[in-house]
Amino acid sequence: PVIDYIKNKYASGFKSRGIYHTFEIKDDRPQRRYFGTTIQKVYQELLVYIRYLLERGEKVAVMSHDGSHSFTDFLKRNRVPFILLNNSVANEQKIIENYSEVKKLYCTAGHSQMTAYALGLDFYSLISHDKLEYFLRDIGRFNKNNYTFVKDKTFLQNLKSTYKS
Repeated sequence: PVIDYIKNKYASGFKSRGIYHTFEIKDDRPQRRYFGTTIQKVYQELLVYIRYLLERGEKVAVMSHDGSHSFTDFLKRNRVPFILLNNSVANEQKIIENYSEVKKLYCTAGHSQMTAYALGLDFYSLISHDKLEYFLRDIGRFNKNNYTFVKDKTFLQNLKSTYKS
């Protein structure tokens, strides 16, 4: 229903400005999301990748649908410049406007992945639980160009391999 709703209501008139490499990183249920690794290790590797993007002149944003803030706090502590695309506002138009800022979305959130897909945005799944993998399989995008598991030893290298200027 999420995909059909977004496609029917927004996709035909949707235009992305493609400004930000955007990260939506969930911090709920860390014992399940980060099983086989740690949230700290994932954040550290994301930090290295974000600095890699910034060194190449890219702009970075963090998107939040549920008020998760541990990742934004982590980036602030590490003095990383980013903007916040706040989707916890209960304003559908603002949420779609936020998505229009996305150049590429890196997400651990199922609904973000579905929304990006419905709008035709470039997205890369940071698989922290089965739902993300199942969705990619359902839409025929389960190949190494579209995802990495957060627990993979090659997590950072996989991220870097997706970068296109």
